[in-house]
Amino acid sequence: MSFLVLTYENAGWTQSTIKGGKRSSSATSYLAPKFAERPNLHVLTNTRVTRVIQTGTHNGCRVFKGVEFTDDRRGGSGPRKTVTATKEVILSGGAIGTPHILQHSGIGDPALLAKVGVTPLVSLPSVGQNFTDHPFVANTWLVNSTDTFETALRNATLMEEQIREWNETRMGPYAASTFNVAGWLRLPDDATIFDDFEDPSAGPNTAHYEFIIANGATRLPVPATGNFMVIGTVIVTPLSHSDFDIFAMREAIRASRRFAQAPIFSDYVISLQDTSVTDDELDAFIRGAAITVSHAVGTAAMSPKGATYGVVDPDLRVKTVVGLRVVDSSVIVSWFLLSLMVC
Repeated sequence: MSFLVLTYENAGWTQSTIKGGKRSSSATSYLAPKFAERPNLHVLTNTRVTRVIQTGTHNGCRVFKGVEFTDDRRGGSGPRKTVTATKEVILSGGAIGTPHILQHSGIGDPALLAKVGVTPLVSLPSVGQNFTDHPFVANTWLVNSTDTFETALRNATLMEEQIREWNETRMGPYAASTFNVAGWLRLPDDATIFDDFEDPSAGPNTAHYEFIIANGATRLPVPATGNFMVIGTVIVTPLSHSDFDIFAMREAIRASRRFAQAPIFSDYVISLQDTSVTDDELDAFIRGAAITVSHAVGTAAMSPKGATYGVVDPDLRVKTVVGLRVVDSSVIVSWFLLSLMVC
């Protein structure tokens, strides 16, 4: 899914990376059968990488061109095997998997590694730090409709028909994404939170929060009766460690409620299901309902060459070592920019 609404106070249809009724992703684009059959590509399934291994030194730096792995079907407890790269190793474990592998390899904060029994080899205290993700809250309204997700979830015959439609034609609800409308909005310039925090957005024309609108309930468990509309509120400039996120989420929720009171919804929206009003009530609701949109970043963050912080340099090479790069979302420093091609 690609969100291409680039300025604040805009809304529109989401543009999705779908081909032939199926999601197009890095897996289907690079690891589909016709690509996986290339003679220079070998894909090991049911395999877990446990460490990268030092294979030597170069100009006083440790060289990591070895990869240790095991059979994942045995819960990682099977015998270890290793392979050695001729040029370099590219680590793509994601914002959780990458720092996990680096730390198990002795690359990270020496004090932390020693505390858990891992021999420190390379001092990079930023490994595993700076984890950031978009907080998401599903705001739910009961609506005057039977054409929402819940109808098929409660009707096995209808669900079977929809699945058959997709299998035969690659059309219908299973050929679309959950959210098909998005909007980007900013907090007011005079919002009180800016008395204590510098504006974390990328600039005056970029959003602080997002609406993603769904034709049905998305918060589990789905109610046994009724049909629903959801306006998901997402913080797109999260700090993930401060009061800014909770303030921005409160204001986003209030903005979603104002949006749902527009005259166009008067014959459609019946009632709001989440009735918290005060700041304290909204804070409690947010802490009970918030999840993320699984866009984790920052745990192997990029920094300038020569900087004493960060994990990789602008060429994605792991700092102070040779033969090892990281190419995944963990290198992204923060979500201060809008989300493009991440869903």
